[in-house]
Amino acid sequence: MEEVVEMSIVRNNLMTREGYSPYCGDINCRKMPRTRFDGGQFVCDSCGWRSEFPGYFIKGYKKKWGIGNGDEKCPECGHIEYSESEEEFEGRIYGRAVGDNVK
Repeated sequence: MEEVVEMSIVRNNLMTREGYSPYCGDINCRKMPRTRFDGGQFVCDSCGWRSEFPGYFIKGYKKKWGIGNGDEKCPECGHIEYSESEEEFEGRIYGRAVGDNVK
């Protein structure tokens, strides 16, 4: 039996509410503001905290909202880190195996 991956509230909001950004995730941040998307992750301008969403999620987020093609280079390290296929992404999100014909 396959494990079904449920999205957190934050991930659900990112995928369903255009313009949504999570709060800073550093418990020591003095301001705890909303973050901004830097093309690779969400970043706090107050303390420098950076989210750690997996590449497949960021690729799906960028595709959902029409941000680039989903495979741009990471602004920090220059590596392409969002190369998982759409089918693999949907499999992780919706608990389907690659090749399933469930719509």
